[in-house]
Order: sequence, then structure tokens, then C-alpha cells
Amino acid sequence: MTARTPAAPRQRTSCGDGIPIGRIAGLLLLAFNLLPAFPLDGGRLLRAALWGAMGDELGATRAAVGVSRRLAYTLIAVGLLGALRGIPGGLWLAFVGWFVITAAGAERQAVYDRRGLT
Repeated sequence: MTARTPAAPRQRTSCGDGIPIGRIAGLLLLAFNLLPAFPLDGGRLLRAALWGAMGDELGATRAAVGVSRRLAYTLIAVGLLGALRGIPGGLWLAFVGWFVITAAGAERQAVYDRRGLT
């Protein structure tokens, strides 16, 4: 009698309805990048739309940074509350909010520097 080795567990390549995991990950990344948070793509689109409507790059940048900061503080609050409740990824969400605040400030400063402002 020969010993039989158990088969290796199969890797999951799709979610419940047969949607490939890679496609879901790509869609989630797309949705995240389209958040109106500067310097994400959605924030850049927001600034471009505001710049077109206002005709003022500096004013559009200020408005886009303001929206970004509000969204970032919301992400931080939701992330910290989630972490306190034991929800996985809560601290990660708070970290993303902190990143958005830092990056939005750097983008604002870059516009100021280009214009010779402080």
C-alpha cells in the first residue's frame, strides 16, 4: 500500500459570481484613484474642472486642496473608528488620509512655488 499525498489547495482565481479577482482589484483601484482628493487622478480632474470654470489656477488649486483635506480628514476619522472597532484595514484607511493631506499640501506648495508665492 502506498501513501497518498494530499492535493495542494487550489488557488482562488475568481469571486462568487466568477468575476476574476484581478478585475475586481483593478476596478477598486480605479474607483480609489477617481476620488476627488488631490493629488489622485480625481483631484487633478477636479482642479482642471475648477480651473476651467474659474479661469484661475491658484483659486482652483486652493479649492481642490480644500476638498482633498475634507475627504482626507473623513478617511482618517473613519479609519480610526474602524480600527477601534476591530475592522481590518482601519489603520490603513487612516494612513491613506494622512498621505492625502500631506500630498495635497505639497501640490499646493508646488503651485505657489511656480508662481513665486509663499
